[in-house]
Amino acid sequence: MSLSIVGTADKAASFARLTDIPNSVTYSATGSPTLTAAQSGNVILFDSASTTVTLPAVQAGLMFTFVSTITANTSQKVITAGGALIYGGLYIGTVTTTNFFAANGTSHIAVIMNGTSQGGVKGSYFTLVCDGTAWYIVSGMLNGTATAGATPFSAS
Repeated sequence: MSLSIVGTADKAASFARLTDIPNSVTYSATGSPTLTAAQSGNVILFDSASTTVTLPAVQAGLMFTFVSTITANTSQKVITAGGALIYGGLYIGTVTTTNFFAANGTSHIAVIMNGTSQGGVKGSYFTLVCDGTAWYIVSGMLNGTATAGATPFSAS
């Protein structure tokens, strides 16, 4: 259950320039960390095959980018605090297919990647932004295997 800075300050600064996120620090997510508002704007690396990250309470302007650096074997999960809804959608692509899945706007509070049909293969990424009442997926692409045919959105 930890969240730690990865690499040197120079490495984090270089990564920030590559992802166009100002003042970004790259964090490693293992266990079940809960993010804070002070960590907004950072890149969170899923470097464990099974991790649950809880977002902070809603606050306008918060933003987090999540990147899978290791393929999920069961669940790489991001869940909102307090049941805040997620809006938007994500493409899940494989070598042969691409499918689009949208959050339903009524009960989806989590994004779950399983390493196969729900994305989570190394290189999957998405960015969430908060308006003070809900979270919005503003970019992302999940990589799947074989058949990318299951929604990554969940009510729990």
